[in-house]
Amino acid sequence: SLPSAFEALSPVEPIVEKIELIPTSEPSVSTYPISSSEATPKVSIPKSKPNATPAVKSVSSLSSLDSIMNTVKAEEQAKKEARKSMSIELVEKIWMDYFDKNESSSVKVAMKNSFRTLVGLTITVQVGSENGRNVILQEDRLKDQLREQLGAEDLILDVVVDKSLFPEVEQEKPKTLYNNREKYELMNNKNSQLSELRIRFDLKIDK
Repeated sequence: SLPSAFEALSPVEPIVEKIELIPTSEPSVSTYPISSSEATPKVSIPKSKPNATPAVKSVSSLSSLDSIMNTVKAEEQAKKEARKSMSIELVEKIWMDYFDKNESSSVKVAMKNSFRTLVGLTITVQVGSENGRNVILQEDRLKDQLREQLGAEDLILDVVVDKSLFPEVEQEKPKTLYNNREKYELMNNKNSQLSELRIRFDLKIDK
């Protein structure tokens, strides 16, 4: 017989799907080196520089410049003072100081046999021979000392020959070459016995 409409239905068991949880394996990690293109870009952060101190450096530079300028001014002032006191007496003092300290006999002779005059910025040195003139002109240290101690860099040293001032100075004479006959004649003029000896020993004069 068909069940009654009001007959209670038997309970229906719910259908539950069983889901198995399969443990997943850990992701493999590649051990290959990472290319430079894949590497994390490095960002360089500039290091902060210590605070510059231009003010102190500027002050130091100005101080050095002032020191140099003061030195130059002092030197210029010393030269001006020396030029004011320029005189023939000071020239003679410098001349004799150089003479005393020089060890060359030829320089001493040339300096001793000379006469000095001062006109403006020109020292005229008169000597008795051409050799004395050349010796003095070659003494560059003498000229440097005169210019420095007199405070006159544009000082002129003019050396001239005046034989009349120093007649006792032996003048150089050009050497003459003689042949044997001429030498014999000169010697015979000084000593007549030379001819007698030549005749006695029958000596002949080489030509």
